Amino acid sequence: MSADAHRGAALGRRAWTGAAGRSLLIAVGTIVVAVIAAVLTGGLPQPIRVAIVAAVLVVGVLVAVLVVDRRGAEAIHASVEAARAAWAQHHGWVPVADGPADPADVELAVPRGWSVTAARGRIVGARAAGTARAETWVLRAVPGSRRQPRRREIVVVPARTGAVRLAVSNVATADPLLITPAWTRGGRTTWLGTDAEPAWAARVRDRVAAHADLPLTVTVGADRVVVYALDDPRPQTLEARLALATEIAGIVAG
Repeated sequence: MSADAHRGAALGRRAWTGAAGRSLLIAVGTIVVAVIAAVLTGGLPQPIRVAIVAAVLVVGVLVAVLVVDRRGAEAIHASVEAARAAWAQHHGWVPVADGPADPADVELAVPRGWSVTAARGRIVGARAAGTARAETWVLRAVPGSRRQPRRREIVVVPARTGAVRLAVSNVATADPLLITPAWTRGGRTTWLGTDAEPAWAARVRDRVAAHADLPLTVTVGADRVVVYALDDPRPQTLEARLALATEIAGIVAG
């Protein structure tokens, strides 16, 4: 990846959504322009028409390559890594090499139909109860699905949860594959481990509902609180989600 690509990948609130949408938009736009060109040049000789349409397709490919280099997923990953490393240095955290996601985090947070292929841009920080983490998950849909790879923003803090598992989202979504953990069975079960919801569940729900953010789900369980968010890799958003997870860990601990 070029240095220019890194500089061009400014982090926005919907950085990952934009990266996925731009490639699709360019592909659709190129096809549309090629069709229009073929129609408008209908009166020209066949070789000229073919040359014009081919030129349109070549330009579309070149634009796609340039956009991917400067604003694609890898360019954003580079910017995320640099921004998190700077944040980590300022806050006493440590950058960690990319690698597999923690299986317990995956079990708690990933929606049905997805697998995590990598955890990238990971930073870790020591807490009294253990190690906190922030990272980006690269998700791949199950074989046969038409869904393209996705990125999700993750924050994890240690918490004394016991055997209870609770999931709370800040919005209601029609798509259970978006932010709803697989173990909740599409939202019909939001807790496990007790006959009734834990006494602190209402406070957790209120706190998550009050958190201004993109769609996300906060899952409590396995001695941790996991924030699984749709997008927004900016450091300031990481701080807000870390504060949210930390407060919920305190609520759970009583």
